[in-house]
Amino acid sequence: MKRDDRVGPPLLGGERETLRAFLDYHRDTLAMKCAGLSDEQLRDRSMEPSTLSLLALLRHMAEVERAWFRRVFEDEAAPMVWSEKSFDFQAAYDASASTGAEAFAAWEAEVETSRRIEREAASLDLVGRQPRWERGCGSPPPMSSSRAATWCRSVPP
Repeated sequence: MKRDDRVGPPLLGGERETLRAFLDYHRDTLAMKCAGLSDEQLRDRSMEPSTLSLLALLRHMAEVERAWFRRVFEDEAAPMVWSEKSFDFQAAYDASASTGAEAFAAWEAEVETSRRIEREAASLDLVGRQPRWERGCGSPPPMSSSRAATWCRSVPP
């Protein structure tokens, strides 16, 4: 059994402190699950017929960090991490030619960028922008919204 060194989020705290703690707790959970595994073990599928593996999840989370922080709050034209095509999030799931070191390096770089963007934000009330939201999705949610990921699916055109 792996040692669990994660620090749980506070029961009471300010909004920024709580946001940071929850994000880091879940980031630490993924890192803990992957710690000490070989590339082959990281490529193991979770369960047939799923093609999801921890390595694919690491690659996906690099895209998630880039999409929700860099693209929404800093550089809407930032390219995908794993694909030349815009909004090709599926490319992250093909980890067949990837290594754990490569995936961890990309994810950790995106996490650091996300942390910098959040630190530099004057307020958590800032509203991000992604041009695809403007195609029938209404106004984007504020940075601190827990429902940001489902915004375009939940708002009628």
